Amino acid sequence: MGRRSGPVTRKSGDRPSSYQFRVDLEGSVGGDSVLQPRGTWAGSFRVLVTPRVNSSSISGMAKQRRTITLVLGGARSGKSRHAQALAARFTRVVYIATALGLDAEMRSKIARHRRERPSTWKTVEASVRLPEAIRSEASNADVLLIDCFTLYVSSAMRLNRHAEADNQRHIHQICDAIRSSRASVIVVSNEVGSGIVPAFRSARAYRDLLGQLNQEVAAIADNVVLMVAGLPIYVKGPGDVARTRA
Repeated sequence: MGRRSGPVTRKSGDRPSSYQFRVDLEGSVGGDSVLQPRGTWAGSFRVLVTPRVNSSSISGMAKQRRTITLVLGGARSGKSRHAQALAARFTRVVYIATALGLDAEMRSKIARHRRERPSTWKTVEASVRLPEAIRSEASNADVLLIDCFTLYVSSAMRLNRHAEADNQRHIHQICDAIRSSRASVIVVSNEVGSGIVPAFRSARAYRDLLGQLNQEVAAIADNVVLMVAGLPIYVKGPGDVARTRA
């Protein structure tokens, strides 16, 4: 079961006062082990236990580590930059882009975001059908980075302008897709409830719908980050995007 790692210095004919054994165990260590020395002499033993860890079990544990992280903030608060820094900790990253290049300013912003992302990341366009995109990409990724809810809700409202029930149902579908994702999920969204009350009804409806989506995702998230002037403030969770999620 073990081997003596070396004799203790002693005079010729003396019994050794101690032996050092190194015991290699396969799997977990449990119960009590008793080492019996050969012979009739009594002495003390020092046992160094070195568990052998199966590499496949480590790989399996790593695959189970997944989290949901919601990154909130105002305009130019550093939301996307911080979310990308979190996603960069993973190997297989799928970037789910929700923006539509409807004008020159937005097309310029989309191009800038593309330049800032690593070329090894996969980009999926999902200005509509976000739940379907999450489900189809989660099995082939370590993390999904969704950027952002702000523009996605705007597009969804344009498609369902007079269908409040459809919008509510769509929010639940998004949350269900995120909750059931096999990959970690990082979501970027604007915090739009801190400003003045919008003057137009459509703007108030947009604020309410995005606020509801943010709240429902925050409720199932492991981490919620509020970005202020480029600085992350964790309002929920330990900030470990690789922590095991039940």
